[in-house]
Amino acid sequence: MGIVYEGFDPDIERTVAIKVLHKHLRETAEGQSLAERFRREARAAARCNHPNIVSIFELGRHDGAEFIVMEYIQGEELRYFLREGHRFTVEEAIHIASEVLLGLAAAHGLGIVHRDIKPANIILLDNGSVKLADFGVAHTHESDLTVAGNMVGTPSYMCPEGLRGQAVDARADIYSIGMVLLEILTGSKPDPRSLYSRPVSVFLDELFENEAADLDQGLQGVLRKALADDREERYPDANAFLEALAGIQAMDQRRAAANLSGTVISQRPLIREQRANPQTVRLSEETLHKLEQGLASYIGPVASVLVRRTSASGVTPGELVEALASEIEKPEERAAFLKRARHCIAGECSSVTIPGMDASGSFAAEADGSGTMTLDENDISRIARALARHMGPIASM
Repeated sequence: MGIVYEGFDPDIERTVAIKVLHKHLRETAEGQSLAERFRREARAAARCNHPNIVSIFELGRHDGAEFIVMEYIQGEELRYFLREGHRFTVEEAIHIASEVLLGLAAAHGLGIVHRDIKPANIILLDNGSVKLADFGVAHTHESDLTVAGNMVGTPSYMCPEGLRGQAVDARADIYSIGMVLLEILTGSKPDPRSLYSRPVSVFLDELFENEAADLDQGLQGVLRKALADDREERYPDANAFLEALAGIQAMDQRRAAANLSGTVISQRPLIREQRANPQTVRLSEETLHKLEQGLASYIGPVASVLVRRTSASGVTPGELVEALASEIEKPEERAAFLKRARHCIAGECSSVTIPGMDASGSFAAEADGSGTMTLDENDISRIARALARHMGPIASM
């Protein structure tokens, strides 16, 4: 929802990170709610003055743009390590989870539930400590922006009650960090769609009986409690979870931090290479030509140059479409282009083809005289995958 710049504050001579809300998002129908979410992120994080939470220095507006000034962190997101299949030691894994839990204990004490604990929001610092970021969907006692009935968070790490759209409390964060810890230790997490038909305990039974059978029994028990389907059976708060982890093995925090520091620094060259050479899907000439034609109807012949230059810059198909759309001034025209462009790349990038959908992205009845569409299981599966990009695993239901 924004771009982050590295900046320098000359008054106090420190490097900072400046996060700015994208202009093309501010102009959409949801612009006001996105701006409020942006402000809420700043306010929630600023209230949580804790060494394991990214510090917020300032919230403001410049030329109509919302911005947040926050501390500049020298570190890497946990997701990069997990994506590359890096295996942390048990001591490192417990240290990461414990640092996040210390930050959560402070947030929960102020009535703030993060609701989006995931590897992308956990930063491993060069000095071996860990920070929690992105309070953009946090819930506070004063907030009425989100209510029961909405799915808020990232499905793979959301608690069962959150996936069902029910109201959540601090125990949702307990579940999420439990899932992150499970992934760090085993490299596995359940498909969130499966949680609609079977409890997470069944997934844990299978995991601990097979590929993670050698995981410490005490640690298995801690994970089972943190990931209990019924939130009443989970740890009541972050401190209780911390105590349980501390009882697993005698840990030297300094040694754990030193080991983690070495891991982050030694892995940085691989992470930078991954950033420089993202895993992108190369679009066909036919698809690029369609994007050029679609964009040209709004901005003219310069569309061809923009499509070719942007597609060659190593962006993903989704990023390509967003970048091209940002060149269109009128919000309604931009929305129309996004709809058609996403449909254009869907089949090639996601193996998603939508039966009955025409070139404009609208559904039309099959010409069988009945005015209805006939769908088989494969059709339904493809439609569900396309819909899941917008509303999560509930799409299949």
